[in-house]
Amino acid sequence: MALFDGRRVHGSINFRWIRTAFTVEDFAARHLADLQDAAREIVGSLQRPQGS
Repeated sequence: MALFDGRRVHGSINFRWIRTAFTVEDFAARHLADLQDAAREIVGSLQRPQGS
């Protein structure tokens, strides 16, 4: 998941899972929304002035 602010990529969040436990589709259905929320929160914290 890219940490993207609309202009540039600051980094990424990577996940590993046991493929025999979940298909890509099952893993995404379970975790994609949380991963996207985390990415938005991280990028938002990079855009706020320090001390806020």
